[in-house]
Amino acid sequence: MRATRHIAILAFLAVGALSFLVGCGSSPSTSGGSSNSVGGTPTGNVLINVADDPGDRVVSFTVTINSIALIPQTGQPVTVFSTPTQVEITQLAGTSMPLGIATVPQNTYVGAQITVSNPTIAILNPDGSTKTIPLPPGPLTVNVKFDAPVTTSASGTAINFDLRILGSISIDAGGNVTLTPDFHANGGPLGNPGQQGPFDGGLSHFGGKVSAVGTSSFAVSLGSQTLTFNVNSSTQFKGVSGLGSLATGMMVFVDASTQSDGSLLATKVRVITLNPSFSLDGIVASVTGTPATQLGLIFRDHISMPGPPQIGARVLVTVGTATFEIDNDDFNLTGLTFTPVFDASHIFAGQLVEVTATKATPNAGSPPTVTASDIQLEPQALAGTPSNENGASFTLTLASDSAFATLTGATSVTVFTTSQTRFDNVSGVSALGSTAKTLARGFLFHDQGQWKLVAMFVGQ
Repeated sequence: MRATRHIAILAFLAVGALSFLVGCGSSPSTSGGSSNSVGGTPTGNVLINVADDPGDRVVSFTVTINSIALIPQTGQPVTVFSTPTQVEITQLAGTSMPLGIATVPQNTYVGAQITVSNPTIAILNPDGSTKTIPLPPGPLTVNVKFDAPVTTSASGTAINFDLRILGSISIDAGGNVTLTPDFHANGGPLGNPGQQGPFDGGLSHFGGKVSAVGTSSFAVSLGSQTLTFNVNSSTQFKGVSGLGSLATGMMVFVDASTQSDGSLLATKVRVITLNPSFSLDGIVASVTGTPATQLGLIFRDHISMPGPPQIGARVLVTVGTATFEIDNDDFNLTGLTFTPVFDASHIFAGQLVEVTATKATPNAGSPPTVTASDIQLEPQALAGTPSNENGASFTLTLASDSAFATLTGATSVTVFTTSQTRFDNVSGVSALGSTAKTLARGFLFHDQGQWKLVAMFVGQ
């Protein structure tokens, strides 16, 4: 689910001046446009993505992106973003999310300059406590060389920026953190609408509040960012009967695809009709009772939460009569060698969840308490060394000081793949090898004493 967080990486088509949105922060409005020319120079739409390669002990990492300029092979740098926007990075492992829309001159681009500031990191200590560390505020300008030159065209281009936490952050034995931003970038043409993934134009679980409803489109706002989504007869609605039933103030989560003209076409719209409502997500750190009556969450991100705590803070969630769901949309969880279950009796420390709530109660000197109406299991990413490759499954061994190992006591997870699993830089399970660091993103379950992850994405 996510508007800056659900989901995952950023994928945005650029048309007009590029606007960025990341994390739960703000972003300017974006709208569709068409490819034409500026001063006689042909232009094209560019999709700007941001992603993450997770760090073992990092549970949340926010940074403000101040500006981005693309560096052409010939000619002057092209500024595509200049509105400082805070981004929560860890949610983007194995996926992406849209930053903004811009129109740029058709050219071959070889790199970028990215200016960042005000990084804050939350790490999990060996004793299970969380340490939130504001790092030197900067600003700091990072020169990024593309893996290969990217040539933009009238049919649209996607550029993906991957902030690799493992290569960016050093944590010593005393828990002191040093940040040296390590961005990698690549690009290519937009995917075919309807078949786009998170790195070539697809937008997954953008969350926010409905701010306007038209005859064939609607707008969703998150902070200062507003995105406009077109709809057609294929758009699926959940929670309302259709576009005519949308109302301003409703909280929604939208999946969409980017069209070649820079517009966004909503493929799925899920409506939370409770009012008032807000959402937050985080890693489950503790579970009280069986069935669960209360959860302790390591706070990571939110939509419209009143008085949100700092990242890494513990939030208490009263379960009450909340419904439990798996946020798998069209990703099929049937036909596996086990039956995935997520409910009040099958929720565990180490899982990533999204909580929709209607009430937040501050507690003096203690974590705030929220009352949940809905608790969803979200896709999460784990990184480690693969082994025991066996058909469609393998074992992923994690670092012994990773956040997951600290919370659960487990250092290995069995990863299951399906026909829908997307592989990156590897052709399949049999090609994983036993040494390369592997990232698996999907739904995590604890079944018969074992951790099992059903992977949507596997990459090296």
